Amino acid sequence: MLVEMQPFTTFMNVESTRSYIDDLYSSDPEKCLASIVCIKNSVIGSNRQKESVIAQGIVPRLLQLLEDKNTKLAVRVEATVTIGSLAKGTNEHIEILINSGTIQLLLDIVEENEPRLIDACLCCLRTLSHLDCAASQNKYDIKRLQKLLTFAGPGESLQRQSCVASILGSACKTPAEQNELCSIGAPNLLASLLSVQNSSVRIPVLTCLASMCWNNQSVANVVVNTAYKDVKIPNYLATLINRDRPIEMQLEAARCLTNLHRAGAIPAYDPIITYRTLPCLVHLCQIEHSEPHRASAANTLAYLTEVDSDLQQIAAISNQLVSALVHLLSCCSVAARQAAFRAFASLAANDEDIRKRIIDTKCLMDSVLEGLDDENENIRLAAVRCLHSLSRSVQQLRTTFQDHSVWRPLMTLLTGENFY
Repeated sequence: MLVEMQPFTTFMNVESTRSYIDDLYSSDPEKCLASIVCIKNSVIGSNRQKESVIAQGIVPRLLQLLEDKNTKLAVRVEATVTIGSLAKGTNEHIEILINSGTIQLLLDIVEENEPRLIDACLCCLRTLSHLDCAASQNKYDIKRLQKLLTFAGPGESLQRQSCVASILGSACKTPAEQNELCSIGAPNLLASLLSVQNSSVRIPVLTCLASMCWNNQSVANVVVNTAYKDVKIPNYLATLINRDRPIEMQLEAARCLTNLHRAGAIPAYDPIITYRTLPCLVHLCQIEHSEPHRASAANTLAYLTEVDSDLQQIAAISNQLVSALVHLLSCCSVAARQAAFRAFASLAANDEDIRKRIIDTKCLMDSVLEGLDDENENIRLAAVRCLHSLSRSVQQLRTTFQDHSVWRPLMTLLTGENFY
């Protein structure tokens, strides 16, 4: 078996041979196609191979082949798939592709009428959209957005629907982009996609809705009043935070409802917030769930409860939340600790009894002091916010904070070069 694998392994090593890379520039379409397939196979799952291919200047040739409408269709499709594979590398790899004009070229090509090529382009656009800077550097105009929406209708494939939802989710970060997407009917399309019984479609749809509603009341009001088959979007969301749903789906649905609430479209006293969204997030903060899921839930919970004292009181007495958040502070990841500090800051924002309960929790103040001295700036900032929230109590300022000499790490932060 090893003898049979050796030639294949050697052939697939980009750094050990240039023969099939040279064929990439051949006028023979069959040689060119074989070369692209070889390059595609070599970079799958290997950032080192991706780095090598990019360093050898192959990307411009792939884009050239993709752009040329006279090139054999199979060549264009494989070139697109290869670019998509390169886009699954590091952020630096994605930035190189974006700076080469890849996104605009792909958007041009989806205007053509080649289903296989369109599918490959949409998958590639989805991968490229995962980088935060992708949308900011490549604004989607209304014509582009309208074209993308046509690929996610009821008769389209699940893959296309999933791709479009992911792409749109990255294209509505600013109020202007949110309003633009709303104006061309995206809420109606997304409402219809929520009824699709497939997680790969529903989860990016939820992510897109959450992005659209973020801090935008006018869009949020449209979303809460949008219905598909007489079921409004919030009612769809309420079914997607049930415990029998995948956890990723619960998290995104809860985040969407949270953003709708914070945007002013759903009041805090609405049962869908008080009795569905809040308990869902509290449950997902518990120790039995994975650390990334708990961190995400705590982050959303912090935003949900940040300003409303009633929600803070309900959360504080829910299902051992405080102890679960303290446990989260002991986790290794920055995201987990940062989210826990944020959640504590929100819970303690208004109520004196809650502050006292949090401060009296074993090891909590020690964790805050450690956070203030952490090497990671984001953790330090989150710890400061937590401490600020807890310090609104005069009684605690006179007792607990003096006992723990809180002023020492604060002075260090104030005099530090990296404090903002």
